[in-house]
Amino acid sequence: MRIEKGHVAGNELNGTTTAADLGLGRMMSTKKDFIGRVLAKRPGLTDPERPSLVGIRPVDRSERLYGGAHFLALGATPSLENDQGYLTSVAYSPMLGHWIGLGFLKRDRAPWRATARVLPDSVR
Repeated sequence: MRIEKGHVAGNELNGTTTAADLGLGRMMSTKKDFIGRVLAKRPGLTDPERPSLVGIRPVDRSERLYGGAHFLALGATPSLENDQGYLTSVAYSPMLGHWIGLGFLKRDRAPWRATARVLPDSVR
């Protein structure tokens, strides 16, 4: 249910994320001081290329998702340069009848639809 609701927990709160990465940036006050305010304004933490939290579902709903899997563009070779993000948490949703997950994906200005291919067990 946590993943269905998009609630963050330990896997997403790993010490490298900010409120903005988690979609909670609007909760940070612009008028009052709060712990972490100075740090939240550092250039590295406000970079538009930082990964943000997204909900994931497989295009083929019969496919299983795996926590820790990395996102690659279709046709891209698996390499650090082509890494677009990773799945932090996955669960089977009895309500939806398929696997769902939360993960961090590099921000993109245009909306797009990600597709993923599940690798055979021999490659995992």
